Formats: sequence, structure tokens, C-alpha cells
Amino acid sequence: MLSTYPNTAGNTRISVTAPGDGRALGTLPSHGPDHVRAAVAALRSAQTSWRAMGVVRRVYWLTRFREWLSGNEEMLVELLASETGKSVAAALRELRLGIDVIDYHRTHGADFLGAPWQRTHGNPSVALQLAITYRPCAVVGVLSPWTYPLASTLLDAVPALMAGSAVLVKPSAVTPLTVRAAVDGWAGLGAPPVLEFAVGPEAGPAVVDTVDYVHFTGSPETGKIVALRAAARLVPCRLGLGGKSSAIVLADADIGAAAAGIALGGLTDAGQSCHSVERVFVEAPVYDEFVDRLVTEVAAFGAADPASSR
Repeated sequence: MLSTYPNTAGNTRISVTAPGDGRALGTLPSHGPDHVRAAVAALRSAQTSWRAMGVVRRVYWLTRFREWLSGNEEMLVELLASETGKSVAAALRELRLGIDVIDYHRTHGADFLGAPWQRTHGNPSVALQLAITYRPCAVVGVLSPWTYPLASTLLDAVPALMAGSAVLVKPSAVTPLTVRAAVDGWAGLGAPPVLEFAVGPEAGPAVVDTVDYVHFTGSPETGKIVALRAAARLVPCRLGLGGKSSAIVLADADIGAAAAGIALGGLTDAGQSCHSVERVFVEAPVYDEFVDRLVTEVAAFGAADPASSR
């Protein structure tokens, strides 16, 4: 367990249970502000050499991490399915999405972080040359949700690591175990100590108050608080606050296919996904037919078997 820093939360523990059957899956310490501050200080110190090693060496470590994730697929999928209540198949898809993120950034990272882009000023009377280059923030905080704890964490942490930042991840206290396992896996490789973990009700605000850039995925209500705290420190933040995904059904559509696709889009993951279909706009001539077909499709849905591998 990555609990080598002071913890003002004392002996407070977080108990994680499986939503499917109530099994106890594990406990871990609830980290306080002192723990977070110490972790960020250590990350900031380690980030200097991480940035200096260059893109090629950072790709090497991300590739090693990818191999670890693939090599520990069974353990990670079982843990992710247990703590989120997802089916095995859904948990496997989430893990593979995280691996795809690493593949994308290790393939394109050198291009994204290439030489500064230069141009001559557009006004011929001004003897200026503009150069645009990118500098990594020293420590990036990633606050991820319980719906896709592993994929959301990797979607934000991997590009930050690729850019040369150190990362402190703070998952939901409801689903922290798979993220902690991944961070432990990074450390177990002997990789540079630029990826750390914190969890608990006090950890989230402390992360926002301490890091140099904030990635937050969660509810609009919490997102407003994160934005205000980040703004008070004049540090950038990126907020993923869900959406109101819409579907449009036109009169010439295949009504059966539209109803099946929209039912799936609205009910997958019990609708607890930021891209779930939440509203449907239907042209008047096919409205009644579409509603009838949609009701049939929705009625056919049932709870997935969590042990299903399909």
C-alpha cells in the first residue's frame, strides 16, 4: 500500500464492498491533507528528472506499464468487476480502453511534444518571431469517478505522464481498489516515482489545493467547487461533468435499428455513464412507431450476469 506519507485522518479507514452481493473487498486508509501535501512534494521533486529524461525514455516506461496491465488482466478485471458491479465483459472492455490510451499516446507522444512551432509576425513592420512550445505542469491531480475508475484515471494520467508531468490520482472512495492496484503496478516495475495515489473525503480538496493542474471527472455540483478552488489558486483545471447526450430519429430512419440502438445507448451501465442517451428527438411522422418499438426494446432488457464474459 502506498501509505508512506503522514496521514492527518488518523486511523480512519475506507471499507470497500461489492455492490453486487455486499462482500467486503478490502480496506485502505483515508488520506488527510498532510499525506497529500507530502505526496505532492515528493512528486514535484521526482518530476524534474522525469521531464529531463525525454520522450523516448518516458515511452519506455509507459510501454512497460502497458505490459504490466496486459500481464495482470485477469486480476485487474476481477477486481474492477467486483468493486463496480460491472460484468466481467464490461470490466475487460474498460481495461482494454485504458491500454488503448497508452498505445495512442506512446505512438503519437513524440509528435505532440515536438519542436517549438515558429512563425513570423503577420505585420511586416514588426520584427518579431513567435515561438510556441509546451511545458508540462510539475504535478497533475486526477480526480476520477466511480463509474469508470480505471479508464477515467488512465485517460487523464497517461497523457500527463507522457508530457513529463508527475501525477497524483485520487479515485472515488467507492471504487479505489483497481486504481490503487494499477499505481502499485507502476511502482512495482521500478518506474520513476511520478505516479502516486490518495483517497478519502479530505484527499480530494487537498489535491485541488496543492497540485499544479487539475483533471476532474464527476458531477456538475462537485465540478463547480473544484473550479472555484482551482481559480482561487490560478491553476488550470479540466472538468468532465457528464452530458445530455441526444439522439435524433428522422422519418427515413430504420425505426427498428434506431430503437434498438437508443435503448442500448440509454440503458448500458444502467444509464450511469456520461455518454448515455438521455433525450431523443423524433420526427413527427414516425413518432408513434418509434415509441412503440422503443418500449418493446426496453422491456426486453434485463440485468446482466456479472460473471458473463460476453
